[in-house]
Amino acid sequence: MQSKIVEEVSKRSRKVIDPAAFISGKSLAKIQRNLSQADLRINSIHYATLALVASAFAGATSLLAGLYFISEPAYAVALAILCFAAAFLALLKYPEARKKSRASEIERELSIALRTIAVELRCNTPFEKTLRNLAKSKYPLLAAEAKRILSEIELGGKTPPEALKEFSDRVDSLIVRRAVVQLVFSYEHGLQTEGIKKLADELVNLQKIRSQQYASQMAFLGLMFIAVSCIIPALFAAYVIVGSSFLDSSFTNVDILLAFVIVFPLVDIALLAYMRMQAPKILVVA
Repeated sequence: MQSKIVEEVSKRSRKVIDPAAFISGKSLAKIQRNLSQADLRINSIHYATLALVASAFAGATSLLAGLYFISEPAYAVALAILCFAAAFLALLKYPEARKKSRASEIERELSIALRTIAVELRCNTPFEKTLRNLAKSKYPLLAAEAKRILSEIELGGKTPPEALKEFSDRVDSLIVRRAVVQLVFSYEHGLQTEGIKKLADELVNLQKIRSQQYASQMAFLGLMFIAVSCIIPALFAAYVIVGSSFLDSSFTNVDILLAFVIVFPLVDIALLAYMRMQAPKILVVA
């Protein structure tokens, strides 16, 4: 339903805005690959058109706000161009960020799912039944992919190795490709599970290392957040007070209001968002 809405908006918007004038064919191909690996079933042309429309709206809104709050029209135009460029770049980068997040989520779920698969195969469970059990598991992304793999095998006439290979192509992850190689090897060589279990142990150890690295980063980022949220605004306030009394300060009341109401909170939000993005996706650490 969402893809149909995007497609309809794109068709209407392309009569006014042509994404090919802003984005090269190579970039569109990369966007299409990112959309596919992010599990966003949208055509790259339609997505680029929607990004242009949304960015133009953001630019127009910022232009109107700039003309209202800023006396200089040149500054308002510069703000509008900056907002348009920032919004357009963010929207173009969104599929890439989402595909990385999706890959991390699948890697997290694999650490335990591979152990379960190894145990079931070692108990001589048929390979297709193991996939069905995975499709019924509590791991949302892996369960959805397992259902898709089973559908390709049962309805699409593909062999398990072919369906697993397409699954690895849909995820931008070296770990997923290694897992698929081990699963295909197990399927083709009599349900051998040593490689699957070893890879599962490696994933658990990798999660532990990522958790330790994130904990060390938090010490520095915590100090930076204190500086950005408390120290810098206090120094700015002191500078404004001193500057208005002893120096030729050019800050107006609107400038000071915008700094404390918009600029400093946005910097805090950006830093918190960065800290959240850096958090490793961990299911279990052994």
